[in-house]
Amino acid sequence: MNINDLKYYVSLSTEKNFSRVAQDYSVSQPTISAAIKRLEAAFGSQLLVRGNPHQAITLTTAGEQLLVHANEISYHYRLAVREIENSYRQQLVIGMPPIIETNYFPMVAK
Repeated sequence: MNINDLKYYVSLSTEKNFSRVAQDYSVSQPTISAAIKRLEAAFGSQLLVRGNPHQAITLTTAGEQLLVHANEISYHYRLAVREIENSYRQQLVIGMPPIIETNYFPMVAK
């Protein structure tokens, strides 16, 4: 399993269409299908109900559970990437409301 498989899965759960997800990520539709098959093999469970081509995809109970965790994993992955990138900059990034930034921070920074 790789992070792209989870990204495709999260998008597919929203879009409900393999072709649109493939287009969004600039990959082929079989790439999305293969990613879903890898996830199903990794978890030993069917994640999607694929009806006929004219019906939307639905998530199974296991698919709903995976979606919750996939969103968390994706969030933490993006956070880790951002933190590692910031560590190379060797500077501290602080976010604060404008009133504190303009009124109080200059006094504290001295």
